[in-house]
Amino acid sequence: MLVAWGGFALSSEIVAFSSLSDEMDSSPFHEVAILAGKRVLLPRMVGESLEFAVVRQADHLNVGRFGVREPDSSCPVQRVDARAIVLVPGVAFDRAGGRLGRGAGYYDRALAEIREYAVNATFIGVGFSHQIVDRVPMMSHDVRMDAILSDENFLWVECDGLE
Repeated sequence: MLVAWGGFALSSEIVAFSSLSDEMDSSPFHEVAILAGKRVLLPRMVGESLEFAVVRQADHLNVGRFGVREPDSSCPVQRVDARAIVLVPGVAFDRAGGRLGRGAGYYDRALAEIREYAVNATFIGVGFSHQIVDRVPMMSHDVRMDAILSDENFLWVECDGLE
């Protein structure tokens, strides 16, 4: 579904994530992006922050903190491009672009920073259809998704009723 969207062809890079066992498998997104000639960035934990590093093949990943596979030290850090598609994991999403993370705030901080300088990047929440709920609690500093990609649908965010 992601590849069929016209924005995929226009994007310069895919910022993805390494899936945990209870998340939708993100590795097909990595493979498709690499085959399409796009740069693929994956997060790497540094202290209490995330940095994004270029990954060209799966054997450049190591198991990091919390059991998440992340780029090894040979993968160069890259600033997210303004035309990037940023795929974001979450526990739950709503149709207004709300995202509920796991509570540590790593993605919240990284997304807020990316949104400041890469204003045209497209943020897409990725999860299973049962993770799309009526309402996700949001705070003023939370970053909304532009779309939600599930195992069943590709949904653009409904802007009606945003606070």
